[in-house]
Amino acid sequence: MKVFTGIPISPGIAIGESFIYSQDLLIPKYSISDIQIELEKDRFHTALKKTKEDFLQLKLKIVNEMSKDEGDYQNLGDCR
Repeated sequence: MKVFTGIPISPGIAIGESFIYSQDLLIPKYSISDIQIELEKDRFHTALKKTKEDFLQLKLKIVNEMSKDEGDYQNLGDCR
C-alpha cells in the first residue's frame, strides 16, 4: 500500500482508487510526412468526437443518479 500526502479537499481519510495528477506528462514528439497530416487531423477529430460523446454519456449518467435539485445546482439539469 502506498501512502500519499497532499492538500486535503475535505477532512478525514479515504480508502480506494485514486487519480494522481502530474504536470510531468510525457508526450512523445515525432515527425510525420505531409501525406500523414490529413490522417492525423482526421484521427484528432475522431478522438474529439468520441470524447464529446463519452462526456455527454457520463453527464447523463450523473444527472440520472441525482435529484432534480442537485442536477440544477450542478448546472446539469438540461441533460434529462
